[in-house]
Amino acid sequence: DALSSSTTCKDKDGSIIKSQTIYQGNEGEEKAQKTYNYNFDGTSIATTTTFSYNLAGALTDSVTIRGKDSGTTKSETTYTGNEGEEQAQFTYNFNYAGDAINTLTSSTYTNDALTGSVTNNGL
Repeated sequence: DALSSSTTCKDKDGSIIKSQTIYQGNEGEEKAQKTYNYNFDGTSIATTTTFSYNLAGALTDSVTIRGKDSGTTKSETTYTGNEGEEQAQFTYNFNYAGDAINTLTSSTYTNDALTGSVTNNGL
């Protein structure tokens, strides 16, 4: 059977939800579509991250917004690379209103290993 969702909880009894991820795809080829991250006590969704893929199946970007499925943009990350070998290139962090970039983080790689990242403020 294909994986359709996964839930991460905290506390010994698993009573507080931290996150839930929704997947699509055939068994063994599932891809995350959305992740809902909950507030500290697991009572409401704080952010939603949506993942996008190209036709070859490689992750191309992820966008995190405040709230469930609609809200202001919190961050966006772009990726390059083949399926299963994607590397984050740029992460844009937005102000609370989601209408201006506060920081830009650029990642660098050597032989496919992350060797550095630089964050610029006040863009």
